[in-house]
Parts: sequence; structure tokens; C-alpha cells
Amino acid sequence: MKKRILSVMLTLVTAGMLVAGCGSSTTETADTGSTTGSESAAGETATDETENTATESLIPAGEESDKLLELQKNGIRIGYCNDIPYEYIDDDGNFAGFEIEIIEAACERIGITNFIPTLTSWDTYSTELQQGKFDIFGCGVYVTDERLEVMNFCNETYNLKECIVVRKDSGIETIDDLKDKAVESSAGMLYMDVTQEAADEGKFGSAVVGGQPSALALDVQTGKVDAAMMDIVMGGYLTSQDNMSDLTTLDNWDNMTNGYCSYLFNIDDTEFVKEFNKGLDAIKEDGTMKAILDKYGMGDSMIGVEEGQVELPER
Repeated sequence: MKKRILSVMLTLVTAGMLVAGCGSSTTETADTGSTTGSESAAGETATDETENTATESLIPAGEESDKLLELQKNGIRIGYCNDIPYEYIDDDGNFAGFEIEIIEAACERIGITNFIPTLTSWDTYSTELQQGKFDIFGCGVYVTDERLEVMNFCNETYNLKECIVVRKDSGIETIDDLKDKAVESSAGMLYMDVTQEAADEGKFGSAVVGGQPSALALDVQTGKVDAAMMDIVMGGYLTSQDNMSDLTTLDNWDNMTNGYCSYLFNIDDTEFVKEFNKGLDAIKEDGTMKAILDKYGMGDSMIGVEEGQVELPER
């Protein structure tokens, strides 16, 4: 397996959703995945409106793993962090985002049609996944040999790079302009490590630890920091919003990271991951995944079936 640089895709919530996304903790019961309050309502809405497009499971009857049979019967709990445009609850209470569309399409190919939003956070998702509070973490992370030692990944889905967000009137146009500038990134993510390394090498003036990407953008906007590093999808989304029209991303930028994203599963669910991969590869082959990513301007980032194979270690 190709060695990947560890990175977790940064979370993004709009200003109105920021509190819900990072101030909440998971409210589900570990054994049942039941939700309380608004998440329960959202989960019911998402389940009710799910259309089963798969006429027959790709896994022959009688050959399903116990985990797949359980999820076909009870539904799959998808861990999410309220990240627009990745995975979030929209204004109508529906489970939305391109990650969710991909996961649901792949699951439908193997007979899973009930999808249960399970709120988590970037601080706790790894522990909660290993504790069994949800079945799949629905926001892609980079595949690494180190992480494969403690959890499972499905086959890779799309490629992701980082960007630098600055004020349009900052005068910052290239990386050379950041040598005496404060650059912020989200705590606990790869970009924080990359930012610190760049500061240690003198490429940045200093590395600042921040919160969610929307908070990073606000810090740049208000002058708290000079720039912020985040993934290119979130950077593009944030700077396209009317309330952040004074921000932009650097055009003249040589990427420091370049990773291949996948979804996370409990280390004990290796057989189910292989079954999920059959559904995932099917939606790559029939064009479903490409169509989903195209809607978000990401079609060129899709990783094909052969290129995206992840070799799981013997458990």
C-alpha cells in the first residue's frame, strides 16, 4: 500500500452552525446509536426520505457478515461533525453533504437503506469510533499505515490538498510574504503540524493554534492572524460566502500536503469493510460517485477503483 501522510479533513460550519458543530458532544447511546433532541428528528427525516436505488444487494444472500446483516436490519450510524459541504444537517433537517451522498449510495448497493446521523467532534471521533458509538466516520481522512494499525479504512475516494486563506487587501501573494506573518490552523489536524513545521523552517513567522475553519477565517477577517491554512474545499467554500467576500485563497501556492481520503471503521469490522468496498467500487464504476463529486466541483479529484485499493492488514 502506498504510504500516505496523515491528515484529517478539517471541519467547516457556517457562522450560524458553528456552535452546533463544535460545541456539542455526541449524544448517542453507545450500544444502540439512538439520538436525542434535534439529532433524533434529523435522523428520522434522513431515513424517511432515503430512496433505495439498489434493487439487489451485491452481497449474495447467505454470504453476508453478521455486521452487514445487523446494519441492513437496524441501519448504519454515520459519525459526522456538521461540516459543510462534507456532512451536515441542512436547514430542512435532512442529512446532507457529498460525503453522505457517497456513503449512502455505496451502502444501498449492499442492502443498507437506513442512515442514522450520529454527531461527534474532531476531538473525540477516533475514540468514539473505537468505542462503537457509530459504524462509519463520514468525513474522509488520509490513509496511513500508522492509522491502519488501530482502525479500518475502506478504499480511497478522492484526493485533497490544502490552501492558504488571506485578506484580499493584505498584500500577501506568495509563500514568501508569510515569512513574518502569523498563520493559524485547526488544533489536532495535520495542517497544524504542517504550519508549525513551516514556522520552524522560517517559511511562516509563527504558527497559531485555532478552532474550526470558519473560526480561522473569522480570525483572518478581523486581523487576529494574517493567514489560515485549511483544506482547499473548505477554503473555497468559505471565501465564496457573501459575509467573507473580503477573503481569498493564494493562487501562487505550492501545496505542502496531498493526500487520498477514505472513511474510517472500527478495527473489528474488517469483513464489513470489504463488503462496503464492493458498494463503493460499484458507484465508482457506474459513474454515481463522479456525478456526486461533480455537483461540488470535485469530479477531477475522484480516485478510481484500481488506484484506490487499500490493503487491510491481517487482524
